[in-house]
Amino acid sequence: PQSYTAKGVQLGAWVAHQRANKTKLKLNQFNQLKSLDFSWNPRLEQWEEGLAALKVFFKREGHCNVHPKHRENSLRLGGWVVQQRQKRESLTANQVKLLDRLGFCWNPIAELWEKGFLALQKFHKDEGHCRVPQKHEEKSVRLGAWVSKQRGKKSKLTHDQIKRLNALGFVWKA
Repeated sequence: PQSYTAKGVQLGAWVAHQRANKTKLKLNQFNQLKSLDFSWNPRLEQWEEGLAALKVFFKREGHCNVHPKHRENSLRLGGWVVQQRQKRESLTANQVKLLDRLGFCWNPIAELWEKGFLALQKFHKDEGHCRVPQKHEEKSVRLGAWVSKQRGKKSKLTHDQIKRLNALGFVWKA
């Protein structure tokens, strides 16, 4: 931290000064810092560490839907993922592209709703109605429970979501 002091030396401020004046350092000064594994851009390095952990998670799990409390080794990966969603507008275009390549889920709530709706569309196509039995599953979606949940939270659904459900002949009262 910039306010860090060790043995009376304002080390944090000194480190910040070295980073800010990187191009003005003499070659031997630059090399001395480099030999210490000096962090020239700690925020970027932390971001890259998070991305690397997300890639490991994705390779193992096949998705990027990390639980908010999940840790990957010592990294709080779930918190890192939440942070990326919250600060998407401040990420670089390249950072967004790298996350998108992994199939990063920017809005997990909307994605889950869409997954449920797609399952309901398939059910409707196959059965000709939207009266889904409570325990029915469709493509790993607990569709009966999803339908029941939509009925219970109608006041929280968007106008577009209600319109799409109504277009299928959704039954609001079971």
